[in-house]
Amino acid sequence: MYSKNVILFFCAALYFLQCQGGSNEGQLGITLPTDDQLDIIQEEFEKYSNPDGIVEGKYKTINLIGIRDIIEKVVQRLDSNKDIPTVDALKTILLNITFTEEEVKALLNPFMYGKAYVEGRSNVAGVLFALQGKPNGILFKDLQKIIDGIQKNKIVPGAEFPYHKELKTALSYNMSKSDYQFGQIVVEYIITEYLFPGCTDSFINQK
Repeated sequence: MYSKNVILFFCAALYFLQCQGGSNEGQLGITLPTDDQLDIIQEEFEKYSNPDGIVEGKYKTINLIGIRDIIEKVVQRLDSNKDIPTVDALKTILLNITFTEEEVKALLNPFMYGKAYVEGRSNVAGVLFALQGKPNGILFKDLQKIIDGIQKNKIVPGAEFPYHKELKTALSYNMSKSDYQFGQIVVEYIITEYLFPGCTDSFINQK
């Protein structure tokens, strides 16, 4: 249940931000998954057994074939008209995850200062974001460029950025290394966002 609770956290946070009650569609037109729909995604991961989509190891992880297969099963169970992506399309989506200015601030401020907000310094991350010239969101490679600059300029001397501390940066980091194997929580995160775009505010550019 841990993984579903994480997805519920992202969706609930967005839901309250939209100040919308009594419906699964918020003011921004984002459809939020129900608890039953999230249960279906979790069940399909747990039942998945195609050896072509499973990566051998101590824990169950699946590759892009597995994610595509599970999306197909979930779409059938939900009677959805969502297209089933190809493996290449999935790879493109995952390589084009973007990060908003607020997300960049939330990631970089604790890294630079040890806390999310520091009086008089809290906009440094915002300035670094703006310098990328992409106000609608930066790619992971842009985020890495910012982090590399922080490290080289000794803002945080010798510190390694905790890419795997947050789900979104961990996923992006692994994709950048051509590491296409995913555990349950990441799979559910990917599929939820694919089927309910904007719910976890993760994939802004899916085209």
